Amino acid sequence: MMARLRCLAIAALVLCAVVNVGRFAHVALTYPPRESDDRIIWEQRLNGIRGELTRLKYTSGTIGYMPAGVLQGNRRTVREDVDWVQVRYTMIPLNVLQDSLDAPYVIAESSGPVDVDGFETILDGGNGWILLQKK
Repeated sequence: MMARLRCLAIAALVLCAVVNVGRFAHVALTYPPRESDDRIIWEQRLNGIRGELTRLKYTSGTIGYMPAGVLQGNRRTVREDVDWVQVRYTMIPLNVLQDSLDAPYVIAESSGPVDVDGFETILDGGNGWILLQKK
């Protein structure tokens, strides 16, 4: 009787292991590519700005963030709030101030040239992101 119970327990364990390996393989094979993750997309978009700040030896401190709408004098939208959170996450360890020009560097979102009093453009990423430096 004990031998049968042991065989049954072993069979149950083997079956559970096979099912778990099968589930893991299914999840691993159907997982979306890394490049489709929002965080990775934001990291790639802001790579140039991060590289420029590193080149300038500005790797900690405060930077500003100005979305295109706010630069034009409009009220901030919900989408721009979400974008700020993504920029803030991507630019860690820098402290990103929302809708602020009170920093030595400012990340500005714009599809064209930006003229902000007291700042000069030091990098145009060509992807809608511009890095401004206080004069």
